[in-house]
Amino acid sequence: FALEYAPHSIMSSNFDKDCQRLIAIFNKTQSGDTHLIRQAEQELTQIESKNGFVSFLLKFLSSSSQSNNGANNGCKPRFAASIRLKNLIKSRWKQHLDAKEKDAIRHGIF
Repeated sequence: FALEYAPHSIMSSNFDKDCQRLIAIFNKTQSGDTHLIRQAEQELTQIESKNGFVSFLLKFLSSSSQSNNGANNGCKPRFAASIRLKNLIKSRWKQHLDAKEKDAIRHGIF
């Protein structure tokens, strides 16, 4: 994931590539294979700690190209991403999100 940079840089040319990787990871979390699920959870834990991941998830969820990704396959990763976003906001709002991320959340949700 090219998320080492600031949230405003998430809109780089790597966005589509990062979206495809995120879809693959979220699909693994719902595969039913315990090994794949653990592997995906480890990947998510690593990338969600990078600056800009919350903003990236917001952009991923609002991206029209991701919403038209097929009836079932497109919905499952988006649903998993929305749950992950909710949980990240809930657990990190007070201490672990910087002002830029909070502003991105406020503008992305409202």
